[in-house]
Amino acid sequence: ISPLAPAVNTLRDCYEGYDYALAKMKVAQLFALAFYRQQADIEGETYERETGVAGSAEAADGTLEAADQQRYKVDFGRGPVKLELDDGDRAEFLESRSPSTEFQAFSQVMVATALKALDIPYSFFDESHTNYSGARQALLQYEQSADVKRQDVRDLLDRLTAWRLGHFIADGVLELPEGMALPDLSWEWIARGLPWIDPLKESKLPQ
Repeated sequence: ISPLAPAVNTLRDCYEGYDYALAKMKVAQLFALAFYRQQADIEGETYERETGVAGSAEAADGTLEAADQQRYKVDFGRGPVKLELDDGDRAEFLESRSPSTEFQAFSQVMVATALKALDIPYSFFDESHTNYSGARQALLQYEQSADVKRQDVRDLLDRLTAWRLGHFIADGVLELPEGMALPDLSWEWIARGLPWIDPLKESKLPQ
């Protein structure tokens, strides 16, 4: 069973969530400015109605006026814009605040949870998440968790090495000294090390 199995669904959900957030952000950019017009009903009470969005077409539900029927014509492509509105009317820029801070915080928790499936600290994903001490502690814990996985790889490589050396000896590619056989050979597979985070500090730490 792959170590990624517990995190597959979480990572898939995060990926889809990013797509939806990006689509929402793109849709929000299609609208620029909304106008609100005060009108009076049959009883004389005033109420506010959204009358149009600059540059938009008529909405499907009919709540927005078509672009050619809008009272205010606004062109943002000609420098600063001054709006001359009727009394009681107002204009507001539409903002979707997308992606929201809540979505970003939730995505951070989801990513951190998925990374735990591989014993990977969140600071590996976001280096600004922690300071030097926290990054070093996370690295040490990761090295300890990775040692178990590395041992499985070493066992496999040892078997492959013994099998390959046996072929070399049988084919005459590798000639051993007299009286020496394959079991007398020794080797060691060593994982590639990681560079120091802070060489000046870590060189002074007790080994």
